[in-house]
Amino acid sequence: IIQMANKYAPYYMAEAEMLKQIESEAEIILSESFKEA
Repeated sequence: IIQMANKYAPYYMAEAEMLKQIESEAEIILSESFKEA
């Protein structure tokens, strides 16, 4: 079980990093559009 977790851990970490990046990018886009409004 631990071996499987170690195998998939990097994948989940990358997934979480990607989601975090998308969230921050979305926040930037939102704040930009609020500035223009």
